[in-house]
Amino acid sequence: IEHLEPAGIHSGDATMIIPSQRLTSYHVEKIKDYTRRIARALRIVGPFNIQYLVKGLEVSVIECNLRSSRSMPFVSKVKGINLMDYAAKALLGMGIEDLDDRNVPHVGVKTPQFSFMQVDGADPILGVEMKSTGEAACLGENFYEALLLAYAAVGLKMIKPNPGGNILVSVGNDEERETIEPLIRQLLWLGFNIYSTPGTAKYFNSRGLNVKVLYKVSEKREPNVLSYIVNRKLDLIINIPGTDRMESFQSILDDEYTIRRKAVEMGIPVVTVPRVLEEVVRGMRMVKEFNIKSLQEYHQLSITKKF
Repeated sequence: IEHLEPAGIHSGDATMIIPSQRLTSYHVEKIKDYTRRIARALRIVGPFNIQYLVKGLEVSVIECNLRSSRSMPFVSKVKGINLMDYAAKALLGMGIEDLDDRNVPHVGVKTPQFSFMQVDGADPILGVEMKSTGEAACLGENFYEALLLAYAAVGLKMIKPNPGGNILVSVGNDEERETIEPLIRQLLWLGFNIYSTPGTAKYFNSRGLNVKVLYKVSEKREPNVLSYIVNRKLDLIINIPGTDRMESFQSILDDEYTIRRKAVEMGIPVVTVPRVLEEVVRGMRMVKEFNIKSLQEYHQLSITKKF
């Protein structure tokens, strides 16, 4: 399973992909080798999971958990292999010689479901502590179809072929603005109206992007970010935290938190991870229509015999 988000975000809050879209055969073989050696060294019998960190050609072990994970049902359904059955056989000493790493022609994506609205004051920014309370998984004929379907399943209704709507972009520093500038251009090309707080709008407008200004929460001027959120005039909020000015650090943090929290209360989706934004935008550009199939169709009805 590959995580879409970078390391530093809890695996329970990560978007998971099967099969991997970025790992090379070198990485895969290295991971398999490490996994076999760890299992033998620890004399593991039964299900276990290992998390790896991949950077360049380096593969590092984060942790090994001697238990099954919440991902086992997801892997089973994508691959058409009942891993729980094999885990039971291993624990009973029955052997699992017939288990193979089945390649599938489709792609599965599992996305986290959050309940920030039910937790007073919760901030939807992600980190090392798990915040999700559920998940949704979808299959697609390719990665981008599966990704868009999965995100639509957890509430991002504007993620679809032939999209449109209003998006707020608030980015804390020029480095991150430069990173997502190509994505903002693509969103404009797709037909979205882009709004930004003054600093972000100034940056993008200076580069020829048609971005409208919404004043910060703390500025008490109209048109104001808070008014647009409360009146549900926005369909998506892209908030990449950061600051270059330490003397105003706290006020910037307060503004960013208010934007994210109020968006949660109004049921407006919030994206805070540039990598996720990149793939979602690319998916909206590439997927022209959804080709919906049942799980049984994806496995040519054989999945019903295994479950």
